[in-house]
Amino acid sequence: MPCEIIVWRLLPVLRKELAKEMKGLGVSQKEIAQRLGVTPAAVSQYITAKRGKDLALNDAFRAEIKASAKRLAEKSDSVTIIREMCTLCKNARPHRILCQLHQEDVTDLDSKCEACLELCHN
Repeated sequence: MPCEIIVWRLLPVLRKELAKEMKGLGVSQKEIAQRLGVTPAAVSQYITAKRGKDLALNDAFRAEIKASAKRLAEKSDSVTIIREMCTLCKNARPHRILCQLHQEDVTDLDSKCEACLELCHN
C-alpha cells in the first residue's frame, strides 16, 4: 500500500535529506532531531548515510526538499513541521517517487499504474 511505502521507505529518505540540508544551514543535530521527531543518534545516522536509502530524486523534488529544510531551519513550531512533512509526502506522488519505490517491491505492478495519483490530486 502507498501509505506503507511512505512510512517504511519514503520518510527515512526525506528525513535523511532534510537532516543533511538543515545541518548545512547550521542547525544542530539536537535541534534537527527535535524538529524531525527522531533521536539525535538517528540524525547522526541520516547525516552519515547509514539510514535512509539512497534514492534517485529528480532536481525539482530535491529543490522542494531544500526549500522545506530552509523553512524548518527558520521555524520549528509543530504546525510548520507537520505542514512541511505532509507537503513533501504529497508532492512525492506527482514526481513518481512512490511509483519508483512501489515497483521495486511489487514485481507484477503495471508500469502505467496511476492509483496514487488518481486519489491524491487535492
